[in-house]
Amino acid sequence: MFLRKIHDLKNTLFFRLTVLYALALVFVSAISFIVIYYRIYAVTMERMDDELLAEIEWYAEEMAANSLESVKAKIAEEVESEDPDEEFYRLIDFNGNTFVATDMSSWGSVDKSDIIARLQGNKKKYAFQTIAIPERDFEARVISAVIGPDTVLQIGESLQEADEYLEIFRNLFAILTIILIILSATIGWFLARRALIGMQEVTQTAEDISKGSYDRRVQVTGQLEEIKKLGDTFNYMLDRIQNLLKSMKEINDNIAHDLRSPLARIRGIAEMTLTDE
Repeated sequence: MFLRKIHDLKNTLFFRLTVLYALALVFVSAISFIVIYYRIYAVTMERMDDELLAEIEWYAEEMAANSLESVKAKIAEEVESEDPDEEFYRLIDFNGNTFVATDMSSWGSVDKSDIIARLQGNKKKYAFQTIAIPERDFEARVISAVIGPDTVLQIGESLQEADEYLEIFRNLFAILTIILIILSATIGWFLARRALIGMQEVTQTAEDISKGSYDRRVQVTGQLEEIKKLGDTFNYMLDRIQNLLKSMKEINDNIAHDLRSPLARIRGIAEMTLTDE
C-alpha cells in the first residue's frame, strides 16, 4: 500500500515540479561552486607563482651584484631556516651538475634535463612546473630560472597548505549541498503548490459540477495569468453548457405545453367513446 502511494506520487505533476525546482537550484549551485572553486585555485597558483618569481629575481640580483658563492651562501642559510619538506632550493648548471641544494630526500627525483632544454629555448628564461611528489598526497609548484651564466636556480614549494585550504572549501560545499537539497526541495514544494493551486480549484469545481452543482464557477481573481486564462475558458464553457441545458428545458416545456391540449382532447374523446353505448 505504501509503495503504491509512492508510485502514484511519482506520477503527479506536483512531485515532478518539486523535483524539477530542486534539481535546477542544485545544478545552478554546483556550476557556481565549480566556477568559484577553480577561480580560487587559479588565484592561489598565481600568488604562489608571483612569490616564487620574486624570490628568483632576488637571487638573480644577488648573483649579478656579488657572485655565485654569495648565492650558495644564501641557499645554505635557507637550509637552516626552511622546512625541507615544505620548500627546496637547488642550484645547477646547464649540464645538470648540482652546485648546492637543500635536503631533497622527501621530494623524489625532480627533473633536470627536460627543464634545462626548455629554459634554453625560452626567452623568459624561467619556467613553472607542477609536480607530483612520490608517497605524498599533494603536489608541489616548482620554478626553474636562469640567474647567471650557465647557472639555473630551482625553487620548489609544497602545495599542501593550498590543498588543505581547498579541501576545507570542498567539505564546506558538501555540507552546503545537503542543506541546499533540503532547502531547494522545500522551496520547490512551495512553488509547485503555488503554481498548481489554481488547477486544483478547477478540478474541485469540475467534481462539484459532476455532483449536480451546475452553478459553481472557478474563482480567477488573484490567480496566475495562465491559471486565470484556464479558469476563464472553463467558466465560459460552463456558461455555454448551462445555457444549452436551459434552452433544452425551455424546448421541452414548450413541447409539453403544446401537446397538453391535443392530448386532453384525445383523452376526452376516448373517454366519451368508451362511455357511449
